[in-house]
Amino acid sequence: MAGNDAISAIRLALLIDGDNVSAAYMPIIMREAGKLGTVAIRRIYGQFKSGKMKSWMKQIEDFGITPVNVSPLVHGKNATDMKLVIEAMDMLHGRHLDGVCIASSDGDFTPLAARIRASALAAYGFGAKKAPAAYKEEFEKFFECDTLLAAEKKVSPQGIPAGAPPSQRRQAAAAIATSAPAPRPAPAPAANPERRPAASIPIELRDKIFDAIDRAMGPDGRANVRAVGNAIRRVVPDFQSKEYGFGTTGTLVRSLPGIEVTKKGSDTYVSWKRTQ
Repeated sequence: MAGNDAISAIRLALLIDGDNVSAAYMPIIMREAGKLGTVAIRRIYGQFKSGKMKSWMKQIEDFGITPVNVSPLVHGKNATDMKLVIEAMDMLHGRHLDGVCIASSDGDFTPLAARIRASALAAYGFGAKKAPAAYKEEFEKFFECDTLLAAEKKVSPQGIPAGAPPSQRRQAAAAIATSAPAPRPAPAPAANPERRPAASIPIELRDKIFDAIDRAMGPDGRANVRAVGNAIRRVVPDFQSKEYGFGTTGTLVRSLPGIEVTKKGSDTYVSWKRTQ
């Protein structure tokens, strides 16, 4: 219960590029953003007066989104992007926020995501798998809505509804990809006595770390170590890995039983070990 209270206390702003994101993604966006905190500000930017945003009208009503009409004053210039960036910058200085969610696959927002993080706020992205890699990597976590939506459509015929618990949905989606994640293993001491054992981490904290890995897990069954660290600090604000004898959060997570570590470029990812 305390963990849920901590998450609900996190205030987020959701800014949607209506020219770039499909309205079909909105249920997924709100579901995943709701796991990160309370979406206190919800705005969508687009040319509403031109009639181009008709597909969004039901979602705007269902999810209480504020439409921001943008008139294309200059031919060939993306006024929607400019308006979204301007209001995002205003929010960084005038709102009490803990994070900003940008719903767009447009790599032009890469500097904005970097600026949000430079302001000590969390930045989350929602868009399509085709979004530029450099853009996706600028976020604490980027949700590939088309991948998630496709997984749900494949899972539902097997009897698992879209509203099923996150762990159930994740396992089903992974099974479709031919490799389902193994059940969470029970904590066990490290086999190598010379290596600092995971048992030096309190069981209560270990459980919170496992939950943080679950929350940070992407559709591919992996979680970025940086995103895991952020998730831990949301429920344990004073968390410091050094207090438990580990130099970094990544080193601490590596010591846990049942964890598999992979590298992709400069990023480190963790996942549950597979059963044979």
